[in-house]
Amino acid sequence: MYYVQDAHSFWDFIYFIVLIVVGSFFMINLCLVVIATQFSETKKREMERMRAERAHFQSSSTLTSRSQPSGCYAQLFRYAGHLLRRASRRLLPACCLLRRRREQLPLALRPPRPAQPPPTTPRCRPKRPTPARDLGRRPGGLAQGHRRPQGNR
Repeated sequence: MYYVQDAHSFWDFIYFIVLIVVGSFFMINLCLVVIATQFSETKKREMERMRAERAHFQSSSTLTSRSQPSGCYAQLFRYAGHLLRRASRRLLPACCLLRRRREQLPLALRPPRPAQPPPTTPRCRPKRPTPARDLGRRPGGLAQGHRRPQGNR
């Protein structure tokens, strides 16, 4: 710039100032156009991918309710069901293996079987018959095993 001022006139600085301002404005615009173009292309690709995924979920043989968002309680129940299925898949083979090992042990080494529960005992006081159900089964209108209350009438 100083060499041009020395060769021509003092007022040549205006040309350089305009060149710097316009040039920087042009470069900023060029960078912004590149960024905006890249952003629009990326957005277009993502929208196409989302449409393809949405079409895949809606056309698949599974229920469409799985692809649609649901409430938090439904999500929790689905997760709990998943955990139960996973635990049963892991524990069932282990239980079968332990049962086979127990059956292969000699009788002396087998753990004792749990005692059988006692037979059901009758109630201390039998239930009073309900009139609609038990009347007419036996003479006197009382079911078997029940007596008339003794007392003054």
